[in-house]
Amino acid sequence: MSPSNPPYPPGAPSSPYSGGAPGVPNADVAPGGRSGRRAVRTTTRRRAALRWLFEGTPGRLRLLGIGAVLACLVLSLVGSTAFSTRQSALADARADAAQLIRVQEIATQLVKADSLFTNGNLAYGLEAPKNLVAYDAAVAEASDLIADASAANGDDAAALTKVNAALSEYAARVAASRANNNQGYQVATGYLHQASDLLRGNEKVKVTGMLPTLQQLMGDNSARVDAAYSRSGRATWILLGAVLLALGGLFVVQVRLARITRRYLNVPLVGASAAVFLVLVTGAVVMVTAQRSANTVHDTSYKDLQNVATARIQAYTAKSAESISLIYRGTGGDYASADTRYTAATTDAAARLVGVGGGDELKAWRGAHDTVFQKAAGKGAGAWQNAAVAATGEGSAEAPTINSTFAAFDEVTVRTLDDRAATVDVGLTRGHLGLLLLTWIAIVVGVIAAAASWTGISQRLEEYR
Repeated sequence: MSPSNPPYPPGAPSSPYSGGAPGVPNADVAPGGRSGRRAVRTTTRRRAALRWLFEGTPGRLRLLGIGAVLACLVLSLVGSTAFSTRQSALADARADAAQLIRVQEIATQLVKADSLFTNGNLAYGLEAPKNLVAYDAAVAEASDLIADASAANGDDAAALTKVNAALSEYAARVAASRANNNQGYQVATGYLHQASDLLRGNEKVKVTGMLPTLQQLMGDNSARVDAAYSRSGRATWILLGAVLLALGGLFVVQVRLARITRRYLNVPLVGASAAVFLVLVTGAVVMVTAQRSANTVHDTSYKDLQNVATARIQAYTAKSAESISLIYRGTGGDYASADTRYTAATTDAAARLVGVGGGDELKAWRGAHDTVFQKAAGKGAGAWQNAAVAATGEGSAEAPTINSTFAAFDEVTVRTLDDRAATVDVGLTRGHLGLLLLTWIAIVVGVIAAAASWTGISQRLEEYR
């Protein structure tokens, strides 16, 4: 064989090496080329297998089966989310309502303590021991509630810390006022004024005040309750959307299946649809019942609770203003602003108690107030002293005084407050177990319906084998 006729096909390279130079690979043959060709063949086979899966009637059946499974899994995921959302929202509403009650009670205890302090200030060193005990108890209760509320909701902790610091300063001013008042020193009124600023705030001296801070927290917690109710209401629409999507998907699958196979009934698919429909009916009943109960609580007991709590805060505010007005009448201070605060607070309290209870007791106290202040406005050297005695004395059943009539108001409204708070707590707890069970039922039913749907499609696929 001559060198001019090499044993290679025409057009092929004379050797694996380009240019005939020894040791230089041909550029047309890439290293690892065989593995590359194997990868291409593997990809091609996979694509061919995938096309085979979804080609023809069997392929369309498989696609319908996947659609039915996805529809059922949507029910499982989104439906369970809807039940969980409703349960979580009502739990949040219950927790936020409880926090709102705590904050309101902090404010109530603070104005109660202030009313006891200002009323005792009228006695000029002869303050009743039970008055002192009641004041200490109110301050201690407020301090404990501040700690409880801070632990219950971290979002309120910073503001409550400021309230707690202001409460310590307030107690110090009260102690200083009492000490000077017992000695008959006029400076006692100055400390009383400082204590009032710490409680109510004073823009002139840039004191925020505990009550304005607590009012802001009340607004925040009330908004949280409303937001939780909104989330609870949206849960119904989430469930409805999930079930309708699942039912719609299964209906489309069954229609398409009937057209392809000419058979109008597929027992597993019908069973899956029935299970999904059952979740819709059961879920709707539980959802509507839970929401209706929650809405009833919100519109009745919760509303009453807010009105009674606010009325109590306003009444104690008026009680303090009443005593401050008498004190300033005796010392020559500005009692007109205290009178204005008394009138505004009692008017608001009376409006909030309409149809709730406690209105008659409030009216009786206001009547006793008017009687005492008529004495204070009388002529004679002993007019103011007689009014102060009437404002601090307990009186009798035949001739009740300011304190005894206010105590009756306090007793009635405390009972109403406790009753409404318990009703709110129970009302927002009702249905919790049912929603929890339905969360898991939706998951289980969705998975079972998905399996049944695929079984129904598989029965038709077997006919093509």
